[in-house]
Amino acid sequence: MRFCIICNYINKVSPAIQSRTTKFRFSPLSTTSIGARIDHIIEAESVNITDAGKQALLKLSNGDMRRAVNVLQACASAYDLINEEDVYMCVGMIMPADTERIVESMLSEELGTCLRSMTLVVLLWP
Repeated sequence: MRFCIICNYINKVSPAIQSRTTKFRFSPLSTTSIGARIDHIIEAESVNITDAGKQALLKLSNGDMRRAVNVLQACASAYDLINEEDVYMCVGMIMPADTERIVESMLSEELGTCLRSMTLVVLLWP
């Protein structure tokens, strides 16, 4: 009898089970591969997503198809039209433009002004 155990984190599997198995490690999927499958799901499920939203989904999945599908499902249940901001909201990440603003503030402003800018970004974050 043979079993196949699939996991993302080998340290979450019991050492007793690990010692009795052969481990196969797979690299993350390419954006092209994930994009093709996501396109199929979008079409089959009639999901309304912008191009920017799809690109954000692919970027945030980091080569993990399961994560991409789960985020797409969460966004589709929460929004009628999914855009870039909606994807970032679903995963709880700050928008890249806000990150850039914080870094620019840190590099160019004095400490007090920088802290006020960061507080403003955090307070305005939906």
